[in-house]
Amino acid sequence: MTQRDDNALISTLVDDLQPVAVRWPALRVGAIWLVLSVAYVLGAMALLGPFREGAGTQLLTHPRFAAEMMVGVLAVICFIMVAIRQAVPGQSTRPLQYVALGLGAIWLFNFVAGIHFPTLEPSMHGKREFCAWESYVYSAPPALFAVVLLVRRFPLQPLASGINAGVAAGLIPAVTMQIACMYEPVHILEHHAAPIAVVALVTGVAAFMVNRHRHSHTRSDPLG
Repeated sequence: MTQRDDNALISTLVDDLQPVAVRWPALRVGAIWLVLSVAYVLGAMALLGPFREGAGTQLLTHPRFAAEMMVGVLAVICFIMVAIRQAVPGQSTRPLQYVALGLGAIWLFNFVAGIHFPTLEPSMHGKREFCAWESYVYSAPPALFAVVLLVRRFPLQPLASGINAGVAAGLIPAVTMQIACMYEPVHILEHHAAPIAVVALVTGVAAFMVNRHRHSHTRSDPLG
């Protein structure tokens, strides 16, 4: 093959190359998801009912309540970052997964302990009549958004990624309900925390199914 033939071959190959989309860093993707999801939850929650009167004062005057809220917020951040990092081949997620699980366990255990040693005086004040159903309404768009973000990357563990994203999506309204709904540990466990498990399972299965469909479509139509 002559030099001219080599150049012609290279030119042909270059002409056939398709641009590859640049994947945003996991931190940027996580930040975008977090900001949009929190904004949606806060806005939707405010539209459906008022936040609990006096909750702001309680945050300032009860350090344990403020710490409880902060642990929940940190858990949301860790779970969504684990989910996104799991959608990037070669990214190590085990240490962060342990941190996320630890924070989630601390947040949950606080209400179990609160049955006997409550952070705030249990009260019906601020009760939202359909808070459990509201939790699903608030969780659904962030969970769907997370599935889209995950499958557009290259998840090797779509089920695990989806479950972590679902926990993050369910935690946002659960944590926010601490200042929007009545504060009573058993009520919080049953109506605010329990939906997280359902959202996590549904999001995990959805991420797995969508990812499998996407890859099967790619294999059946490699040029499409």
